[in-house]
Amino acid sequence: MSGKIKILCLAFVAAAVALLGSVAFQKAEGAMQSDIHLTAIIRGVSTDKIQTDGQGPYISGVTPAGTVDVHLDKFSGCLVFYLDKGTNPQLAGRFVNLFFDDPVTGKPCMWMDCCQDSFGYVSVQPQTFRMRTWYPFALNAQDPTLLDMLDPPAVNLATMGMPVKRGKTNPTEAFVGMSIGFQLTVDGEGHNVGGGEYAVKVTADDIGPEGPRHWMIQSLADPLHKDDAADDDRQLYRSHQEFKKTIRCSYGWFHFPFQIDLYRK
Repeated sequence: MSGKIKILCLAFVAAAVALLGSVAFQKAEGAMQSDIHLTAIIRGVSTDKIQTDGQGPYISGVTPAGTVDVHLDKFSGCLVFYLDKGTNPQLAGRFVNLFFDDPVTGKPCMWMDCCQDSFGYVSVQPQTFRMRTWYPFALNAQDPTLLDMLDPPAVNLATMGMPVKRGKTNPTEAFVGMSIGFQLTVDGEGHNVGGGEYAVKVTADDIGPEGPRHWMIQSLADPLHKDDAADDDRQLYRSHQEFKKTIRCSYGWFHFPFQIDLYRK
């Protein structure tokens, strides 16, 4: 074989290998799991403390401005529900109304100092709003009304009700930690209505070949509770950074019932 032909053959082989590698990479990319995008419907009965903006369901990726992001994380199966009204003064994006009109009396600040001033609002329409699910909870063996937080990993909402090894099936009900946070303004301090140590009940149904098509998230109902928090009680607190350290203070406890239904898009 002449040197010229040999070089041409080697070039062809190299190009073929590169092409096969590219095809294999594209197939792998196509097979990668992606986030499960959802539509959220907030129940919004008169006693609920999370109310809608009156513009219908929150569909992930659909908004006149700002951001609507409702999805199950592709790695953990955790719910992320994030809203941002945006900064266009002529066109506001989607938001929620949060109500703090039902404080729990006689309950001290826990796990942090009390804020020197009161919260000052009975309702807010925050610039940003974020919910996220975290670790599982289980009923206490001695007290079936008490929920105990378990160790990671987080509850995978995408696999609820799905078959697992040895003929078993994942449960369709779970208690999971849920953090709720918001900012009143673009550059405002962060506020939280309880972190991941506050549980909610998640029920999944309409189980299809790819998992549930519907999830219902509910605040705890009497007599269920976590530690000293009665059913749906949540502590409202403010947090900010000082010298790379998070400083928190509590505005006290509030009754905070709500229900949100999630549907696959």
